[in-house]
Amino acid sequence: MIMKKNWLLSIALLTGINAARAQTYTLTSQPGPANGQDAEIRMMDGGCQTAGSPLPDHFMIYGNEPYMSITDWTWVAAGCSGGTLRSLIRFDEISLIPPGAVIGSATMILSHPSSSAPYWGNNYYPGTPLPNTNPGTVYLADRTAATWYENNIWWNNSPTFEPGLTAAIPVTNTQWNGSVSIDVTNLVQEIINGGGVNNGFYLKLNTEVHYRSQVYATSEYPDSDLRPKLIVEYKVPCDPSFSYCISTNNPFLVNFTANNPNSIAYEWIVNGAYAGNTSSLSYNFPGPGSYEVCLTTVAENGDKCRKCIKICLDKNSDVAGVKEKPAAAPPAAVQQNPAKADNPLSESTPRLFISPNPSNDRIQVKAAFGMYQVSIKSSFGLSVLEQKYEDQKTIELSVSRLLPGSYIIEVSNKEGKISREKFTKL
Repeated sequence: MIMKKNWLLSIALLTGINAARAQTYTLTSQPGPANGQDAEIRMMDGGCQTAGSPLPDHFMIYGNEPYMSITDWTWVAAGCSGGTLRSLIRFDEISLIPPGAVIGSATMILSHPSSSAPYWGNNYYPGTPLPNTNPGTVYLADRTAATWYENNIWWNNSPTFEPGLTAAIPVTNTQWNGSVSIDVTNLVQEIINGGGVNNGFYLKLNTEVHYRSQVYATSEYPDSDLRPKLIVEYKVPCDPSFSYCISTNNPFLVNFTANNPNSIAYEWIVNGAYAGNTSSLSYNFPGPGSYEVCLTTVAENGDKCRKCIKICLDKNSDVAGVKEKPAAAPPAAVQQNPAKADNPLSESTPRLFISPNPSNDRIQVKAAFGMYQVSIKSSFGLSVLEQKYEDQKTIELSVSRLLPGSYIIEVSNKEGKISREKFTKL
């Protein structure tokens, strides 16, 4: 950020954040052959090449197979004394979890296939002739490495694993069938905390000495119920924090941006006057002086929270640091008029009327202004439908193809005025 030398900017926190009772969301990801990313990688002892393989196994791609494993075994009949097998898996839908989310739980479920699999199966179970315990560990695949894909990954080009956070893979109790549930909460939270960079999970045995093995169905497995599954429960707190940047060409022009782009309503107030209702605000201050800037946001569950900062512009000194002041209570109007979950809009924002709501077929949308663009967004903020109109105040939309759940309908006119309303698809 560049500023002229003789301008002073000081910031003081004036009001705190109301306690949020954030709603719990659930993400369930169980990809199939079209979008699954899971692969086994192999290294035979001494770089041996098993019989029938066109290349040494550490150069072979196994990402399109219906099975993967963490294994240490012998391959004497194939001409190799032994080898080690590891696996990688990535759930790309983790990217749907909003930044700043708090992960309550994350469970990865890996199913063991039937005895038709071309493996010996899990070695550890009651009555096994190979009673070596077979616990393993899940790591984060190296997030600094290039993104890998199952159709182009082998032992020698695969990412390494990050040795810090881990999740335990318990010992098996069947040779075939059944499943293993792995608590990967801390790993998913680390992905979210790290800016959403996700290169998947890296799985290996704790003791890579034969005979030990755990075998899993992959996203290519014929029975879709047995494919790898990730279930994540998380919360998105109400967050009114925002950042700012001073224009390099105009020391009075300040650009403000809400830190949480997933709020469903925004209201900017500058020195007590309404200034905008989108996630960002570009404000041209009239000159030197002290200004209070406040942002009120509404979370998807209706929680409303507010934050204010004080900006002081002075010609007498260089840029100063940040100084905090004691928090004060929000203005009474915010406390006395809390937004409701079914209408989380600021009073200064024109309302939408949706009927019927909920619905499973068609809905009618009415606005106080002529609509130019209409969007339907998922609870994650992803646009699932966009249409343009010519200043119509009443339209009809088909929602029959939407999955059941909560959505936000957002409309705007040609001047950029935006209005939002919650909608439930049955």
